[in-house]
Amino acid sequence: MAEPKTKDFNEYLLENVQAAREETREFKNDINKRMDGIEFRIETTRQDLNKRMDSIESRIETTRQDLNQRMDGLEKRMDGLEKRMDKLEDKIDKLSDKLDASMKEIRELVTSSQKEMNSSMRHSQILTTTVVSLVIVIIASFIIH
Repeated sequence: MAEPKTKDFNEYLLENVQAAREETREFKNDINKRMDGIEFRIETTRQDLNKRMDSIESRIETTRQDLNQRMDGLEKRMDGLEKRMDKLEDKIDKLSDKLDASMKEIRELVTSSQKEMNSSMRHSQILTTTVVSLVIVIIASFIIH
């Protein structure tokens, strides 16, 4: 009779060991599935982040190129403006020189005109004096004769 209990106990142990093995297999499979899910999410997140980084890098590069082009355009415009300013300064200097020369010429003409007017007034005075003297001489000669 001891043998049947041992047999039952051995069967009981065998069943428990097999059940424990099955639970362990199921637990392992469950852990593997969960790990696969976690790894899938990690990989998906990594791929998504890589795509976002690529997109951001692309936008940054596009913006950098656009800004470089704008800066080149601004530099060309500034060079053009500097050349125009230089030309304007040259023209202003030439106009200023011409204005100075014209003002000098006007001053000389005014001075010359004043001298001529003074001279004309002297001539006029002399002529008037001469005419008056002649008139007096003529009148005196009529009176004496």
